[in-house]
Amino acid sequence: MVTSTTRSRLLVAVSVAQLVAVSVAQLATGVAGLVAALRRRHPYDVFWMHGRTDTIARDTILRGTALCAPVSNLLAQAALTAVARRPGRGDGRARCSA
Repeated sequence: MVTSTTRSRLLVAVSVAQLVAVSVAQLATGVAGLVAALRRRHPYDVFWMHGRTDTIARDTILRGTALCAPVSNLLAQAALTAVARRPGRGDGRARCSA
């Protein structure tokens, strides 16, 4: 018979796996947007801040482009995704109170 603790751990493992899959897909989309923006020279344009095409390579690090988040955000997301993906990462984290 499956206990509630086992069921809870299984649900946490499935939800972490789904979260990692979505994060990897979003990272791939962000990198594709970064490459496209650099090739097409699309600077960032957020409210009152406007980038210039001649500084787009420098701006990608902290300000991003029109098609992706800044590289610093992508690196942080990649690092956290790698941490969440480690085996045994969900063991014992979620405790069922019922």
